[in-house]
Amino acid sequence: MLSIPVKSRESTIGVLRIYESEPQVFHEEDIDALCILGEHLGLVIENNGLRNFLDGVKTALGSLPLRLLEGL
Repeated sequence: MLSIPVKSRESTIGVLRIYESEPQVFHEEDIDALCILGEHLGLVIENNGLRNFLDGVKTALGSLPLRLLEGL
């Protein structure tokens, strides 16, 4: 089994695990590529979280009366 952390900024937010039925020897370049994949997955997860947050803010602002939105 090979475990690669999925990171967002400095926090580990998940783990990418690769299971093999037979023992494997992974080349260092393969491990480096998988670590980069883990970092990219963290960016995608963070980006989707921010997008969901902004969608929630837009929805909340859309339900406010117009008089409260003046000056924003």
